[in-house]
Amino acid sequence: MLAQSDHNSIVKNTCTVSNKYFTVINDSSIAIDIYVQPGSRVSLIVGIHGELLKIKVGAPPLDSRANDAVIRVLSLWLGVCANKINIVRGEKSRLKRVIINLINDNILSRLEEIYNVQ
Repeated sequence: MLAQSDHNSIVKNTCTVSNKYFTVINDSSIAIDIYVQPGSRVSLIVGIHGELLKIKVGAPPLDSRANDAVIRVLSLWLGVCANKINIVRGEKSRLKRVIINLINDNILSRLEEIYNVQ
């Protein structure tokens, strides 16, 4: 585990390197823009769609089922509780903004890995 000062410098460096893909809002929240493909056969993180994280979900876009599935997929992939993830924009759209109310080394490494941030 990193010391708090090391963690803060990583957060600041990550933000400046990768703000094209995700934004560190403060010391404890990250915003990610995503593209969702509902009604898929499987639910998974596909990769990058333009500059957005693409997620396929098996749930249909009815009664927030696809949104709930997006939160579940992100929760499992990032290793955080689902209650730390909120959809703040695009609840009825394929284009969404998600806020993750937690920053740790695992989340940052997963994001850097998927976006191939150097």
